[in-house]
Parts: sequence; C-alpha cells; structure tokens
Amino acid sequence: MDIEARAGTSPHVPGGLGTSDEATVPRRAWVGLGLGAAASLVVSLNVAGTNMAFPAIEEAFPDTSRSVLSWTISGYGIGLAAFLLVGGRVADRVGRRKVLLWSCACLLVASVLTAAAPTATTLIALRFVQSVAAAFALPASISVSLPEFPAAWRGRVVSLWSATSSMGAALGPSLAALAVEWASWRAVYLLGVPVLVVVLLVGPGVLSESRAPAGRERLDWLGVAMGTVAVAGVVFAVSQSSSFGWTNPWVLGALVLTAGLLPLFLRRCHAHPEPLLDLEVFKLRTVWSADLANLFFSMAGMSVWLVWPLFLIRVWGYSSLEAGLAISAGPGNALIWSVIAGRIVDRRGPRGLISIGSLMPLVATVWFVLFLGEEPDYLFGLLPGVLLFSTGFGLTSAPLNAAALAGVPDSAYGQVNAGFNTARYLAGAVGTAAVVAILGDSDEVAAFSRAYVLLAAFALLGAATVWLAYPRDVRI
Repeated sequence: MDIEARAGTSPHVPGGLGTSDEATVPRRAWVGLGLGAAASLVVSLNVAGTNMAFPAIEEAFPDTSRSVLSWTISGYGIGLAAFLLVGGRVADRVGRRKVLLWSCACLLVASVLTAAAPTATTLIALRFVQSVAAAFALPASISVSLPEFPAAWRGRVVSLWSATSSMGAALGPSLAALAVEWASWRAVYLLGVPVLVVVLLVGPGVLSESRAPAGRERLDWLGVAMGTVAVAGVVFAVSQSSSFGWTNPWVLGALVLTAGLLPLFLRRCHAHPEPLLDLEVFKLRTVWSADLANLFFSMAGMSVWLVWPLFLIRVWGYSSLEAGLAISAGPGNALIWSVIAGRIVDRRGPRGLISIGSLMPLVATVWFVLFLGEEPDYLFGLLPGVLLFSTGFGLTSAPLNAAALAGVPDSAYGQVNAGFNTARYLAGAVGTAAVVAILGDSDEVAAFSRAYVLLAAFALLGAATVWLAYPRDVRI
C-alpha cells in the first residue's frame, strides 16, 4: 500500500496538515486537546493508584489471599495493554469522537461501581472492565484533536497530551495515598470521576468527529482476537513471573500461546484488506524506531515510580503518604520539561533532544548510588536525583510520542498511537518485573542501587535506538 497516497488532508484545518498558520487553529481545538488530555490523565491515574491503595484493599478483604487480590493490579494492566490496539483501530474506523465519549462514559460507570465493589471478585472484575474502557479511550483521546492542528504544531500538541498522561501516572501514588489517608481505598477509584464528568458534559459540543476513509471490507475480527490474546498472553507471563516463576505452567503456557499466535496474527495483518494493524504504516522508519526506543525508555520511566516509594518505605521508614508526597516534585518537573520539549521538537526535530534527555537517568543513577544511604537525607540525597530523572523523562517521553506520529497519515493516528502506548505498558510490565526480581523483599541500599543501574541501562538502550535508527532529517 502507498502510505502517502492515503494520507490526504485534514478535514478541519484549511490546507491540511501542511499549513503552519496559527490563525487556522480554532479555540475549540485547544479545548478538545484539553478534554483528550484529561481523559488520558484519568487512564494513567487508574494504572498507578491501586499500587498505593493495595495494603488497604488487603485489609478490607482479609479472607482473600494476596495473590488473588494482586489481580486488581495485574488484571487492569493485562486488559489495558491487550485492548489498546483494538481501541485505536476502532476509533479510526468508527469515529474518534464517538469512541472517546462512549469509552469515557463506560469508564465513569465502571469507576463508580469499582468504588462500591462489595467483594474481591467483583472488584477484580470491575477493574478489568475499567481497563477495557480505558484502552478504547486512550488512543482516541489524542487522535480526536490532532487533525485540528497544522503539522508545524504536531510536536507541541502531542507533547502536551503525553505530558498530561505521564503526569497522571506519576501523580497516581501521591493522590492515592492522600485518598487512602483521608477517606478509604474506595476513594482512589473516584479520583477521576469529576474529570470524566467534565469530558462528557463539554465534549459533545466541542469535539469534532473524524475517522479514516471507510474500507470496503469488514475489520478483520479474527485478527483482532489473535492480536488481543497474544498481547494479553505476554503481559500475563511477564507480570506473573515474579509471583509464580518462569517455569510455572500458566506462565509457560501464556508464552507458548503468544509465540504461536504472533506469526499467524502478522500473516493476517499482511493479507487482510482491513487488518487490526496496517503493517505498511508500522514499517515506516519513524514509527518502528520510535516505538522500539519507547519500549526501552518505558522500562525505566514507568518502573522508577515503584522503586522510589519502595526505597522510602523500606529503607527510610516513610509512611505511604509521606512517600507519595516525597516524590511529587517529579511529576511537576516532568510536565514543565515536556512542554519545553514540545516547542523544541517542532523547530529542531526529536532526535537530538531525546538523545540528551536519555542521559539524565544515567546522571541520576550515579547520584543515587553515591549519595543515597540508610540515613534519610531527602533534600540532598533523593530530591536532586528525582529532579534529574524526571527531567530526562520529560525530555524523552512526549517527544518520542510525537516522533512516532511523524509522517503518519491522518487515517492511522489512532492505531499508531495505540501501538505506541501498547509498547509503553508492555515495557512497564517488563521493567516492573525486573525491578521486583532485583529487589525482592530487601531493604538494603545495595539492592536499590542495582535497580537504578538497570533503569539507566534501559534508558541508554533507548538513546542508542534513537541515535542509530531514527532518521536524522525528520521534523515533526
């Protein structure tokens, strides 16, 4: 297929995506971007909040084992990663506005019901429903507004959206800790409800509908099933390996299932006229290299938010609330640098900025290894490293998302962004599993130093991918 022939022009921006005239950006485009960013913020909050609320959930259901209750976390992660690709493809075909509003409505209802869950089984089931709704909302939350903006603004727009999503993941532990401290674990699942209400009240009158040109064939639903099960299998295996071990029959079975389905899925994507993934789009060098770099960066960037609270609680004796507040400087710092990065990416492209930002985790790792000890020293020991690491996160996460969308036709926004976020959450599961394997139940500083070294290695692999594989002359 000819990618450029299918790119077309945006129906909402005069002259298509090629114009850079700021006057062509209507106010409703900015409002739409804000609503999409708000929806992605809620998705990220739901990912991170349960981790901090988990001890309180255990107390609420004392007759249910920890391994069963852990599915409130892993079940959400599996559902989100597995259905992201489907959500992105459906949004492109059915309509991004329609999918965003319906998925936010489902997420709102599921969140309220989750907060009122009477049993552990009900809680786990509703968390999975939350994850599916979130998987449909996330790709549409950026693809619904991106066609409203000219090409010269794409890096800035994606950076703002991505920064908000990342801020939700980082703020989740802090807000959840406050909710548990001041109310109960049930309040954690209500944190995003006011935001979703605003999206549903304002969105219908502001958001414009956009979709890919109608295909002649029905979507390949067999391929959809194959791809969904394959992603779910690998996320299940990785997330459960720390609890069951890699030789557990369920873990091995999931890996074998994924290995068997993946080549069949790719074959169907190549042969079917309306596949789940348009492989021609994902063969673009800008797309696959950005996705691969994102895989490495997310292994570090998503799992570090687990390492910091564990260190503060286990080594320095902080409470969950104190730990959440102690790392809250990171999200704000990352947001600031993400906004700055978006403007730089629009002018100079993403490659150099991402390469520089990826060095920050290495500097932060050296700082942590040298200055973090058993004696609490927040201002000099922890805070500088948190700021360094979050600066690197801000300079890489959002620009990488924009880099993945460079040169992508309007019709593929949803599925490309879904692929990017699938890689992100899959990498988060891998990075978290690796960190858990290194730390175990240890409260030794040396164990945390090894974890930081691993995270720095992940970031450097991401930098190498960008430097060696991403095209040099690309401008967003």
